[in-house]
Amino acid sequence: MKKQFLKISLLIISCFMCLGVYANHHEKEYKFETLAEGLSFPWGVAFLSNDEILVTEKTGKLRVIKNGNLLDESVSGVPDSLFKGQGGLEGIVLHPDFENNKYLYLAFSETDPINSKLNTLKVIRGKLEGLSLTNVETIFKASPSRRTANHYGAKMVFLKDGTLLITSGEDLVTEKWPKI
Repeated sequence: MKKQFLKISLLIISCFMCLGVYANHHEKEYKFETLAEGLSFPWGVAFLSNDEILVTEKTGKLRVIKNGNLLDESVSGVPDSLFKGQGGLEGIVLHPDFENNKYLYLAFSETDPINSKLNTLKVIRGKLEGLSLTNVETIFKASPSRRTANHYGAKMVFLKDGTLLITSGEDLVTEKWPKI
């Protein structure tokens, strides 16, 4: 009886302690602002400055918003990507020393060059020169290639020490999931 009373007492005390946390919770006010019209499946963004933004479109274009206006011309030199399912041109991140080296990184899905029924996640690095991406090189390609166009991951971030982290999805291959 004492154990049951103790358990119920602890449960009631725990509930009251949670009320204090909830009472201090304030909904944040968010302001939504349209940066540009006319984008096709915008996905990733990278800020070059307060007035210039790079935007990836899942359909495969890298677009520029300058002074609040979407430029008609997209960045040339961007490799072809596979726009299918959850795939396309997705992730973008600037090199930590972008101001000096102009390197940016793009993550996207691409068709396997040997078997067109397969695809994979690829990450490239290129140098942004005006509206052109030059010196493009592959820095990561997920393996093995996959049949489905799902769960690529495709997010990237640089750590303070300059290490590039790349997320890669599991491709909905359930037989590889841990058995619980």
